[in-house]
Amino acid sequence: YRRGDSPRRIHWPQSARHDALMVCELESRATPRILIVIETNPGAHAGSGSGGSFEWSIRVAVSFAEDWLGQGVDVRLAFGRHRVDVGGGSVETRRIRVLDALARLRQDAETPLAEVLSASASPDLGLRIVVATDRSFASHAPSPSRVDRFVLLRADAFEEGGKGRGASPAWLRPWIWIDDPDDVAGQVRRGWREVAVG
Repeated sequence: YRRGDSPRRIHWPQSARHDALMVCELESRATPRILIVIETNPGAHAGSGSGGSFEWSIRVAVSFAEDWLGQGVDVRLAFGRHRVDVGGGSVETRRIRVLDALARLRQDAETPLAEVLSASASPDLGLRIVVATDRSFASHAPSPSRVDRFVLLRADAFEEGGKGRGASPAWLRPWIWIDDPDDVAGQVRRGWREVAVG
């Protein structure tokens, strides 16, 4: 027992046996949930092919999903008008579902990111990771909730002959700011250490 513990958690029989207050330790059975939202609007992305910001957004989302799936996290995806619930099964089965969904991912100008975020705003969905570019919010700043983490790619850096590194937007402090196409993995790794899922 520590000062501040709820009296309801005191285990009276154990307390009597040990002549000291003992509390019941509660173990959470809930599986952590993560929703990964990916910006698909071509106007928000720059560059083309494997070096463009759209392809890098997908790679970043895959790396998060694979790591969290390996930890037993309930991972879901949202992009455009699509929602992918990875569901049950083995880690490998869920991993294949994520890879299949992201392999079919195409750019979509019809569904604005703001609409995707609004449709996935339920706190029941757990931590929400938004993988987008700084252009995604050029016309409006999002109103992040306590369960949002923004991974922003600086679009200009991914254009052919992209302009050097730049500061992240002042109006939004991204969890991970990616402004160097040659060091995406390093920038993700450094930001990754700063948050714990639980």
